[in-house]
Parts: sequence; structure tokens; C-alpha cells
Amino acid sequence: MARGREGRDGRGVAYGCPRASARRDHRGGCGMTGATAISVDHTRRLLDAPPVEPVPEQLAVVDAPAPPVPPAASVPAGLAAAFAKRTRETADGHLAWTSRPTKGGGRFRHQGRDYTAFQAAFILGHGRLPMGSVRPSCGVPTCCSPAHVDDQTTRQRDRAALAAITGMQHRTPACDHDQAAHGRHRADGRRYCNACNNPPADGCAHGNPRCGAQPVRPYPCGPRRDDHQPARTRPYSTAA
Repeated sequence: MARGREGRDGRGVAYGCPRASARRDHRGGCGMTGATAISVDHTRRLLDAPPVEPVPEQLAVVDAPAPPVPPAASVPAGLAAAFAKRTRETADGHLAWTSRPTKGGGRFRHQGRDYTAFQAAFILGHGRLPMGSVRPSCGVPTCCSPAHVDDQTTRQRDRAALAAITGMQHRTPACDHDQAAHGRHRADGRRYCNACNNPPADGCAHGNPRCGAQPVRPYPCGPRRDDHQPARTRPYSTAA
């Protein structure tokens, strides 16, 4: 350090460049440094900029096929009253089935048609018939609240959207099935082939679903044969 004059307190004061300090304006206030001026300038540009135009369908699923259009149907008359008579609201905001049978959410008959508790709840909540199976989406397996159930089309749409938003990469399927018709998504967004996971059961052209004879044709498209029938149904004679 260069030698300089001695200060009042006895310390040596070095000669050199003075320390940079904030400039003061003519009004007596502290001025702005270069970094602060740049930050304020950027803030003014953001505040004065026009609003960002929304991007249409920016969260839409690009590679997912369009879901089938569900059949339109009005709510049958008296279905709400018949459903309410067999349910009760729980303390945690769900709806419990009180009629019989209680396994699987319940089932009842209304105006000559059978309904499960989940199907009736979906019709009352959405005003249309469900596409595929109906399940609770709230985490309670027995809840049949109209606001807590969804059908297969709704589940697949939400799962496909989840996979698209998170940027999930899917493997190329090893099968030759048409994924536009058989492709499905699991709860975490992963894709799988429904035709491979749920292969059709072998049938028989002669009325025995456990025979497995090929080619498979629905009965009664052809004569029944005794060697294709279960042992408990023999003897069987075909009319001449």
C-alpha cells in the first residue's frame, strides 16, 4: 500500500483511486447504480409490453385419437328419486350405497332396466350414458357420488392429457394391433395395448365356448356336433 498522509486518528491514508459510491442526484437523494438502472429498465419494458396472446389448444393431446362421441340420452324419469332412496351421504363428502347388493357398488332395476350404482350416478351427473365401465375417481372404491365417478372415455382422456403435459415418452408397441383403436393409458399415463392385455376368449362354432375349435363362428351358424359338446350335455342328436 502506498504511503500517504497521517489522518486524525493516527491511521495512514493511502493515495489511490477513491472507492466507487452511489451517485447522488441534484435533489439530494441516492442515485442508481448501473445494475439497478438496467433492472428498472427491464421492469418498465415488461409493464409496458402488451399482453401475451393465448395459444389455442396448447395443452391439447396431439398424438391421441379423438374419443368416441358418447350417446346422448336424457335422464330417465324417476331415476334420481330411486337412486337417492338407496344412497346416503357420508361425513367425508362421499355417497354410500345402502341397498342390496352392497358388493361392487350395488345394483337396482328401474323402469325395466338394470343399473349399477356407478352407472346411475354417472347418468345423473353427466346427463348421458357412460362409455365403457364406470368407476369412482375419488379414491373410495364404494363411493357412488355423481361428482366422483367417470367412464372409460373420460379416464382415457385425462390420462392421455397427463402423459402429454408431463412429456412422457412411450415405447413403440411390439404388437401389430391398431393403437388408435386398442391403445389405452394407465393411471400414471403410460400407454399399453388393450388387445394384448385382454385377448378374446376362444369360442366354438358349435355352441361350446370352451372348445377352442377354429374357425370361431357364433352359434347357431352351423350344425352342432356331439364331439364339440361338454360331456354333461351328451348324447345330443341333430335333427335330420
